[in-house]
Order: sequence, then structure tokens, then C-alpha cells
Amino acid sequence: MIPIYKKGMREDPGNYRPVSLTSVPGKLREKIIPGAIERHLKDNAVLRHSQHGITKGSKGFLFDIFINDLDAGIECTISKFADDTKRGGAVDCLKGQEALQRDLNRLDH
Repeated sequence: MIPIYKKGMREDPGNYRPVSLTSVPGKLREKIIPGAIERHLKDNAVLRHSQHGITKGSKGFLFDIFINDLDAGIECTISKFADDTKRGGAVDCLKGQEALQRDLNRLDH
């Protein structure tokens, strides 16, 4: 970070703003790598249908990959949107309650 003077008295630290200097190769890497990851995920159908909210330039691409298999082995419907996961299903009988508990145990594990 480099402090850049804005206006006012130069002795006042509040009159400076921090600027991060990124090298040209670093800037290129910030543009190229996320695009390559996005193309790979799309071309190879890596993400499950339960994952929603993937958009170009998403800041959470690595997180989306990390939680992609969260629903593996889950008995009921699960929906993932960014960092929010919802599990759906009826819990109106003992069988539904047991399925819910198995899913919760699996997610916890």
C-alpha cells in the first residue's frame, strides 16, 4: 500500500488514501485465471444442479467449488446459493424426521 495525498494539510494522515500497486503480470493473472476457472466449470459441467448463483466475476468461485459436493448422499432436496444452503422435505412423520436427522448428521460430518 502506498499513501497518496488527496487534499488539505499534508501533516494530517486523514488526507491520504491507500493505493495498492499491483504489477502488470498480477493484473493479468487476476483477469485470466478466474475466466479459465469459469470456462472449465461450465464446459465440464462440474457444478451440481443444486448450486445456484454462479455469475461471471463471482468473488466466491473457489468457495462454490468447495461446497459443490455438499449434497452428496443427502436424501432430500438441497439448494445452494452462494453461501446459503437450504434443505427441503417433509418432516410430518417418523420416517421424515429420521431422514432429516441423517441428512443433518451427514452435513455436519
